Amino acid sequence: MKRPTLSIKNIFIYFALIIFFTLLIVIGNRYVEGDGDFFIGQDLGIERAEVTDIINVKEEAALSDTATGKNVTVLFQSRFTHGDRAGETVSTTQHIMESMESHYSQVKTGDKIYIFQGVSRIDGVRWVFYEFQRFNTIIILALVFFFFLLLFGGTKGFNTIVTLALTVMSIFFVFLPSVINGHNIYLWSIITCVYAIVMTFLIINRFSIKNLVSILGCVGGIFVAGLMTLTLNKILMISGLIDDSAHYLTMLPNVQIDLRGVVFASIIIGAMGAVMDVAMSIASALYEVKATGKDNVGFAQLVRSGFAIGRDMMGTMTNTLILAYIGGSMAQILLMMVHSGSLEALLNQELIIVESLQALIGSFGILFTIPLTTFISAFLYRELKTPQQNIIE
Repeated sequence: MKRPTLSIKNIFIYFALIIFFTLLIVIGNRYVEGDGDFFIGQDLGIERAEVTDIINVKEEAALSDTATGKNVTVLFQSRFTHGDRAGETVSTTQHIMESMESHYSQVKTGDKIYIFQGVSRIDGVRWVFYEFQRFNTIIILALVFFFFLLLFGGTKGFNTIVTLALTVMSIFFVFLPSVINGHNIYLWSIITCVYAIVMTFLIINRFSIKNLVSILGCVGGIFVAGLMTLTLNKILMISGLIDDSAHYLTMLPNVQIDLRGVVFASIIIGAMGAVMDVAMSIASALYEVKATGKDNVGFAQLVRSGFAIGRDMMGTMTNTLILAYIGGSMAQILLMMVHSGSLEALLNQELIIVESLQALIGSFGILFTIPLTTFISAFLYRELKTPQQNIIE
């Protein structure tokens, strides 16, 4: 099949799409944030620093008679690495409680850390260890990933980076602020999904009939997942209070968050990636079947081919989704297994129910995306004559 030519027109359309979808994020962010603030917590005055010298490490036995751990207090010197105080050295403490003693790393010379102003019980030291600087390593790992994505994927790899960046931006700059600032979480989760779907397909493949099929099939699968989530939230009496994080959300000052809405959003946003993959794969495969097949490849043959392709994809995609949810909640599941009196009690915990809902409804989304995309493909491709018959040339 002939590849699209890299013309001035195509380049203009490509960058126009990127600018358009970026502007949508800016406009959405302005609307949902209003006069609000994304970070509503107290500013701790966190500063970046480097450990220059370990002065003292003090260990105390745990206060509990049955505890075997110990409390550790590390007194050290740290030097500011950024800001107005760069180069200045201050005394800092790190406190490790006995419950974390075997899991938490003590600072050592050369560590890049964050510190904040506090009042220590040790010599009145005003600076306290906050956290290690870890995100720089993640950035390096992401850059390596992007390098290989460009190396193996070429322009498609670059498109993947662009669409991934815009999707993440839409979640962090539009969807999450909309939740924090009290907007309708159901509406904005759907808007976020539709934005990500349309943006991804248009930037990657521009205006093609194959893209139209993929978008319609994907939106249909997400609609099914959302409708099932709303129904089962009521049937299973889901409260959304599934872990400590959910409880803390109910305590935020001047913020009321619908925890059932959070469950709804987590399910459909979590399923979106797998549904997009299925829709695009079926739409592309059936496009090739029609474009490269004989003239007698009609509606019925395309439907049969679509279901055959979908059956091959069904098992692996569902496994991917279910295993991702199980892996993401492994610590909570282990904790519940230890403290549940029986298997029946464990399986009826709301966290387990919500995780099961996420996996099963996401799988239903995939399952219904297959026939939806297949029938839409067969209907729209039935009169297709050439592989370059696009909606907009």
